[in-house]
Amino acid sequence: MKKIFSSLLLPEPSEDLFFRVCEVIRKEKLAISRRNACIMTALFMCSGISFIFASHGMITNFSNSEFMDFLSIIVSDVTVALIARESLLFALLESFPFVSVMVTLIAITICLQSLRSLAIHMNDLFYQSMPANTHENR
Repeated sequence: MKKIFSSLLLPEPSEDLFFRVCEVIRKEKLAISRRNACIMTALFMCSGISFIFASHGMITNFSNSEFMDFLSIIVSDVTVALIARESLLFALLESFPFVSVMVTLIAITICLQSLRSLAIHMNDLFYQSMPANTHENR
């Protein structure tokens, strides 16, 4: 009778099974964090380069547009600016290089967001690369 029910008993897991499973999970999280850190580094570099080109384009568009000329009228001659404020406002809006400013702002936003994500993943890499507590260390 004991032989029949002895096959129904569940085998006992080894003592260090939990620690081995935790170590495998830690290694997989470390690999994922490394991959994400590499992706964020590449995104940061690409967005940084695009920000440099976008800011150069914005500076070029500002120098080619008449926006600064109209803006200097407001500063230099306030009475003329107050008399012709509506036409001056429309002239400012027409001469402002919106597209280049928007592209520059988008590039800086992506650059800062990728830098933030890179810092988070590097923090994860730092703490996950430390050896985990195992039962031998206790």
